[in-house]
Amino acid sequence: MTITSLDGYRWLKNDIIRGNFQPDEKLRMSLLTSRY
Repeated sequence: MTITSLDGYRWLKNDIIRGNFQPDEKLRMSLLTSRY
């Protein structure tokens, strides 16, 4: 499964809006930003 940077950003933004930003999400975000 491939995620484009735009999709990743949208998915991340939705998580933040829903208030589901967990500590492991920060790790996933750094993985996303380092990949793209």
